[in-house]
Amino acid sequence: MTDDSVHVASVQPGERTVLFTSPLSRDAWTGPTEIPVPGAGGPHPTADLKVAGSRAWMVVTNRGQEAARLVDGTWTPWKLPCGGNGPADWHALSEKRLVALCGRVGPYSDGGTTTRLMTSTDGGVTFTETGQLSPTLTADAALIAADATHLVAAVGERLLTSTDGGETWTVGYTAPDRNWRELSGEFVTETNGFVILARPGSTQLATTMLTTRDAGATWTPVAFD
Repeated sequence: MTDDSVHVASVQPGERTVLFTSPLSRDAWTGPTEIPVPGAGGPHPTADLKVAGSRAWMVVTNRGQEAARLVDGTWTPWKLPCGGNGPADWHALSEKRLVALCGRVGPYSDGGTTTRLMTSTDGGVTFTETGQLSPTLTADAALIAADATHLVAAVGERLLTSTDGGETWTVGYTAPDRNWRELSGEFVTETNGFVILARPGSTQLATTMLTTRDAGATWTPVAFD
């Protein structure tokens, strides 16, 4: 979603990736617009769309990852950062600045040994490593951005916070045990945000919600009656 429009990406039968758009002020959808990115091979593809100003980026994830980006009104294939099985998570902070978490374990690992942040300042054309989050690879990692300076990363059972755009990280919260993982999270203002952690069990999925009012420096569990 942008300031004045809603965008919905979909992978349809035949591995066709399409985009629908409507103004926020009324129900007036246009599309589908064909996007030059295949369904990444597999039965359950998902499409992730990020929009910043006049530019947009789309990643289709299934058995692998494929991507495209919109520049000057034209969609073209986009080479993802990280290599291998692609970024664990990524964000477009502006038309030029993108950040991505790299270092996932898996059958298509990029050969790295650490979980790290990659940053682009040219709209995703090139990426350079700008921060280390963990000395080992991780299967579960997510990135939540308050703004270009304040970032939060959920790496395994820990929430890490950066106040310098990802160059350095500190631990803001550690779950009671290593089985907790980030389920969803978002900043609703530049300082206020939430993260929902999940712990799979034998009979049900346990969840806990954490909130922050200082851009991720501290976190408070929310009690539900």
